[in-house]
Amino acid sequence: MTKAMNVMEPFNFKEANEHVEWRNSMKEEYDFIIKNDTWELAKLPNDKVPIGSKWFFKIKFNSNKAIDKYKSNL
Repeated sequence: MTKAMNVMEPFNFKEANEHVEWRNSMKEEYDFIIKNDTWELAKLPNDKVPIGSKWFFKIKFNSNKAIDKYKSNL
């Protein structure tokens, strides 16, 4: 985890999934991806290998140094 303003940013999905703020942020990102038809879930053919993906997490602060939002990107 990296430390920002006494608040910890998760290093991976497992760490993020332990906190409701990050779960909500990931759900918001996932819903946005689905809504915009960025990608869709599909059945993988037996002879194919799935590509990997990674979550990125960042805490956004407003001008008075208070947390503005928890931002997740897939």
